[in-house]
Amino acid sequence: MNLLLFQFEFNQKEIFNKTKEWISSNFNNLKEMESLILENNEDLFIWSCNKDNKKYNERIFNKEQKEQKEKDQKEKDQKEKDQKKKNKKKKKRKRKKEKKNKR
Repeated sequence: MNLLLFQFEFNQKEIFNKTKEWISSNFNNLKEMESLILENNEDLFIWSCNKDNKKYNERIFNKEQKEQKEKDQKEKDQKEKDQKKKNKKKKKRKRKKEKKNKR
Protein backbone atom coordinates (compact mmCIF):
# COMPACT_ATOMS: atom_id res chain seq x y z
CA MET A 1 0.00 0.00 0.00
CA ASN A 2 2.76 2.43 0.92
CA LEU A 3 4.55 1.56 -2.29
CA LEU A 4 1.42 2.39 -4.31
CA LEU A 5 1.03 5.68 -2.50
CA PHE A 6 4.67 6.51 -3.09
CA GLN A 7 4.32 5.64 -6.77
CA PHE A 8 1.20 7.80 -7.07
CA GLU A 9 3.00 10.77 -5.48
CA PHE A 10 5.99 10.18 -7.71
CA ASN A 11 3.74 10.10 -10.77
CA GLN A 12 2.16 13.40 -9.74
CA LYS A 13 5.58 15.00 -9.43
CA GLU A 14 6.61 13.54 -12.75
CA ILE A 15 3.48 14.94 -14.41
CA PHE A 16 4.15 18.31 -12.84
CA ASN A 17 7.73 18.30 -14.09
CA LYS A 18 6.63 17.33 -17.59
CA THR A 19 4.05 20.10 -17.54
CA LYS A 20 6.70 22.54 -16.40
CA GLU A 21 8.98 21.40 -19.23
CA TRP A 22 6.20 21.78 -21.79
CA ILE A 23 5.43 25.29 -20.57
CA SER A 24 9.08 26.26 -20.64
CA SER A 25 9.39 25.03 -24.22
CA ASN A 26 6.37 27.13 -25.20
CA PHE A 27 7.42 30.31 -23.44
CA ASN A 28 10.07 32.60 -24.85
CA ASN A 29 10.79 34.24 -21.58
CA LEU A 30 11.91 31.61 -19.10
CA LYS A 31 11.69 34.01 -16.13
CA GLU A 32 8.08 34.80 -16.95
CA MET A 33 7.25 31.11 -17.09
CA GLU A 34 9.00 30.41 -13.80
CA SER A 35 7.16 33.19 -12.04
CA LEU A 36 3.83 31.88 -13.37
CA ILE A 37 4.63 28.41 -12.13
CA LEU A 38 5.74 29.69 -8.74
CA GLU A 39 2.60 31.80 -8.38
CA ASN A 40 0.25 29.04 -9.44
CA ASN A 41 2.27 26.06 -8.36
CA GLU A 42 -0.43 24.30 -6.39
CA ASP A 43 -3.24 24.95 -8.87
CA LEU A 44 -1.12 23.93 -11.83
CA PHE A 45 0.07 20.84 -10.03
CA ILE A 46 -3.42 19.73 -9.09
CA TRP A 47 -4.79 20.55 -12.53
CA SER A 48 -2.00 18.73 -14.31
CA CYS A 49 -2.38 15.66 -12.11
CA ASN A 50 -6.08 15.26 -12.39
CA LYS A 51 -8.81 17.71 -13.33
CA ASP A 52 -11.24 15.74 -11.23
CA ASN A 53 -9.01 15.89 -8.19
CA LYS A 54 -11.10 16.14 -5.05
CA LYS A 55 -9.20 19.07 -3.52
CA TYR A 56 -9.37 21.00 -6.76
CA ASN A 57 -13.12 20.47 -7.03
CA GLU A 58 -13.66 21.38 -3.39
CA ARG A 59 -11.72 24.59 -3.79
CA ILE A 60 -13.65 25.54 -6.93
CA PHE A 61 -16.94 24.65 -5.25
CA ASN A 62 -16.03 26.69 -2.16
CA LYS A 63 -15.04 29.64 -4.30
CA GLU A 64 -18.31 29.49 -6.25
CA GLN A 65 -20.27 29.09 -3.04
CA LYS A 66 -18.54 32.12 -1.52
CA GLU A 67 -19.23 34.20 -4.63
CA GLN A 68 -22.88 33.13 -4.56
CA LYS A 69 -23.20 34.10 -0.89
CA GLU A 70 -21.68 37.51 -1.60
CA LYS A 71 -24.03 38.00 -4.52
CA ASP A 72 -27.04 36.97 -2.42
CA GLN A 73 -25.95 39.32 0.37
CA LYS A 74 -25.64 42.22 -2.06
CA GLU A 75 -29.10 41.52 -3.44
CA LYS A 76 -30.53 41.31 0.06
CA ASP A 77 -28.85 44.59 1.04
CA GLN A 78 -30.16 46.27 -2.09
CA LYS A 79 -33.70 45.05 -1.41
CA GLU A 80 -33.53 46.36 2.15
CA LYS A 81 -32.24 49.70 0.91
CA ASP A 82 -35.02 49.93 -1.67
CA GLN A 83 -37.61 48.99 0.95
CA LYS A 84 -36.35 51.71 3.29
CA LYS A 85 -36.60 54.29 0.51
CA LYS A 86 -40.09 53.13 -0.29
CA ASN A 87 -41.15 53.33 3.37
CA LYS A 88 -39.62 56.77 3.69
CA LYS A 89 -41.58 58.00 0.67
CA LYS A 90 -44.78 56.51 2.11
CA LYS A 91 -44.23 58.29 5.42
CA LYS A 92 -43.54 61.55 3.64
CA ARG A 93 -46.72 61.25 1.60
CA LYS A 94 -48.68 60.36 4.72
CA ARG A 95 -47.36 63.43 6.56
CA LYS A 96 -48.23 65.66 3.62
CA LYS A 97 -51.71 64.23 3.54
CA GLU A 98 -52.15 64.76 7.28
CA LYS A 99 -51.00 68.38 6.99
CA LYS A 100 -53.38 68.95 4.13
CA ASN A 101 -56.26 67.42 6.10
CA LYS A 102 -55.48 69.58 9.16
CA ARG A 103 -55.95 72.78 7.20
